[in-house]
Amino acid sequence: MANHRFTNGKSLGTGIGLRVPHYDHILREKPAVDWFEIISENYMVAGGRPLAVLDAIMDQYQVVMHGVGLYPGNEKGIDRDHLRRLKKLIKRTNTPWISDHLCWGSVDGRVSHDLLPLPFTFDVARKTAENLKIAQDFLEIPLAMENVSSYAEFTMDEMTEWQFLAEVCELADVGILLDVNNIYVSSVNHDFDPLEYVNFIPSDRVAQIHIAGHSRYERFIIDTHDHPVIDPVWALYARAIERCGPTATLLEWDASIPSFEEVWQEAKKSEQWRNRNALDHQPGGDDAAAWVMAARFFSCPYHAPARCESAIYGVESRCGRTQCGIFRDSRQMDQARRGIERSWATGVVSPAVLVSIARFIGGRFSAVASHGRWWVVLGFDWAVSARKAIPELYLATLGWSLRVISGKFTTAR
Repeated sequence: MANHRFTNGKSLGTGIGLRVPHYDHILREKPAVDWFEIISENYMVAGGRPLAVLDAIMDQYQVVMHGVGLYPGNEKGIDRDHLRRLKKLIKRTNTPWISDHLCWGSVDGRVSHDLLPLPFTFDVARKTAENLKIAQDFLEIPLAMENVSSYAEFTMDEMTEWQFLAEVCELADVGILLDVNNIYVSSVNHDFDPLEYVNFIPSDRVAQIHIAGHSRYERFIIDTHDHPVIDPVWALYARAIERCGPTATLLEWDASIPSFEEVWQEAKKSEQWRNRNALDHQPGGDDAAAWVMAARFFSCPYHAPARCESAIYGVESRCGRTQCGIFRDSRQMDQARRGIERSWATGVVSPAVLVSIARFIGGRFSAVASHGRWWVVLGFDWAVSARKAIPELYLATLGWSLRVISGKFTTAR
């Protein structure tokens, strides 16, 4: 479940986008919608009907701002005038958090009005994170970054998209808006396993989830937001909820928009997975103890679990959830993961570093302690610097050389 600092302590259920064709119905009928998402740039205006309608909506409903023009990946940084106008709207809406896209979109003052993908390199991740830090500090509100759908790849990529998303959000210390339809679209276009993406994302940073429909063509699919959600996307959503717990969920439907009721009924389908998962993510319970017991089967003993989503995913991925010799089925693996989270949140078990898991997954790990919290970084084919540590605890990974060092781990306290 998302850390409350990424949602401003606000827990929301099912929402839909606030769209012009539905204005009159919403104001007249006042449907029982949990919340509405607005496109920030549509309301960054001096006056007129959009703001009048927004004010009327806010009298009845919670709204959350979602932008399409922040462009944190721009080489020359974020437009300060855009930030000032955005902050003015934030004060007006009282949005608990604000989201935008992990992309770039303008150069030399010319705006593409598109969400353009970034090269997945460490240098780009660092520069983008620096821009996001500036934005979040200025806006004074939690910021969440959305993964975009993409239709091209860069030959210079040094990591996968999900590794890049996690790296940027960790460096900038921002939340994630996980768009499972975008994951599916990109997985088809670029031929990767979408479950691998969902399994890797740090679940405690996921403040919100997007679901949507898309259009399929002969050689690729496009994120068009003009169809109902298909079953493979619902399956990804179900897995995301398993990992993240009940999370604010928004259905996007932006073209060929049907009636309000049709959109709302499609959005409400998400509730079956959130309701099913709600009890499993209540604080406390015995799952932490179950994980500690399972840990004894590893080759080197370690104490209680750290908060190490990526490490657990590594066991699932490389060993096979049903054949790794530790957990009998995927449910036990998920219980173990929740045990990790609960042990940290409730103080059931004091955190300690993971020291032996690589023998089972063929990977290497490096961990550092930062202000009393352990950060474990997955290092199958890539390694990153553990930049979250305070200076005296700083520990860089061994980088690419980890690939040729067998069974070695580095820890720091």
